[in-house]
Amino acid sequence: MNKLLCIAIAAVFPLAGCATAPSAPAVASASNASGPMMFCWKGRLTGEGGKMNCNWETSKEEACKSANFTTLEGGRYSEPQAAGMCSNGQWLVAVRSK
Repeated sequence: MNKLLCIAIAAVFPLAGCATAPSAPAVASASNASGPMMFCWKGRLTGEGGKMNCNWETSKEEACKSANFTTLEGGRYSEPQAAGMCSNGQWLVAVRSK
């Protein structure tokens, strides 16, 4: 048990040291590597078989007005994240292509 605890602690400390290193270049390159975002109403989002069905649009403004359902392949996009609220009170989610 003590050996396992020592191994676990030893594995965490090197990672903690890396976490304090400057990360501005990594953040900039990550944002450049990601694709366009898609937005839809949180309440309309459904998923089945690795697909995400919703009123997907390329802008928040259009998603707030849209009633057209489309399907995105889940494996090609990030997990849905909160993206604000429409003036009509509907919450939006956004995904980014990988």
